[in-house]
Amino acid sequence: MPPALVTRPSAESPDAPNDLRLAQDGDTEAFARIYRLHVGRINALALRLTGDRSRAEALVQDAFVRAWQKLRSFRGASALATWLHRLTVNVFLLDERGLRRRALRELPEAYRETMIMRLVEGMTGPEIAERTGLTPDNKIIGHFTATGVRSHFSERFRLWGYDLPAAIFEPS
Repeated sequence: MPPALVTRPSAESPDAPNDLRLAQDGDTEAFARIYRLHVGRINALALRLTGDRSRAEALVQDAFVRAWQKLRSFRGASALATWLHRLTVNVFLLDERGLRRRALRELPEAYRETMIMRLVEGMTGPEIAERTGLTPDNKIIGHFTATGVRSHFSERFRLWGYDLPAAIFEPS
């Protein structure tokens, strides 16, 4: 008969299983103890994921808010630290998708579709032209190689945390 699933207590805190049960029942003090026990590891993970201290701090906050919201669903199939790690990665991935969407929404409509084809779908200039019915020397496709537009888009995406290589603006 397989052993029952149990929460693996941390060597750092013999009260971790009890704190988990209390926090799952809504005890904010118990959750604060869980936070203090795990925040260092989650912060290190967030720094590795984002490469930026302020984005990492925001990710840690978002991850622990999400952990509080989802804590009742934690069943102990893995260590709490493992669950928090995975939850943090998921929050990061959702945020990354959101950043890309916001950056793309800021583009003028004429450029948005072309940028999506280029950045998301990885299409070349001629492939974009074929799909849209535009010619590779069309103003919209041609503007990707223009210095002003390239720097505008590069700067706009950089503000959202993306450093785009110049090659994506080449018509290929």
